[in-house]
Amino acid sequence: MLLESISWNNLIAIDFLIFFDFIQIFYFGFLGFLLILVGIYGLIFKRFTILHLLLYFEIILLGCNLITFMFIIYFFNFQGIFILFVLLTLAAVESAIGFSLLILNYRLIKNLLISSFAKLRF
Repeated sequence: MLLESISWNNLIAIDFLIFFDFIQIFYFGFLGFLLILVGIYGLIFKRFTILHLLLYFEIILLGCNLITFMFIIYFFNFQGIFILFVLLTLAAVESAIGFSLLILNYRLIKNLLISSFAKLRF
């Protein structure tokens, strides 16, 4: 009796929604992977100032967070949200330490170049 009440239109709509959810999850993974690649490219080839390095580290961590979020949704593992918050906290701490070093360097040397960080040694 239950099978008779399900129409083909409902099955097609459910199939479409499942496929649409998979496409959205795929876009999360693709965007995360693209962000990681952009961050690595920036770390290797575009190291002008320490501000650029901090920005590229943040881009890499954002890509890792998107990929982690994709796996949490895909596998319905909501305990992985804890790992996501740990990664977000790590990114926040890293940027706070980096920006404090940046401010210290600018106050002492009035320069933001990476080569000037060698002058901060005691």
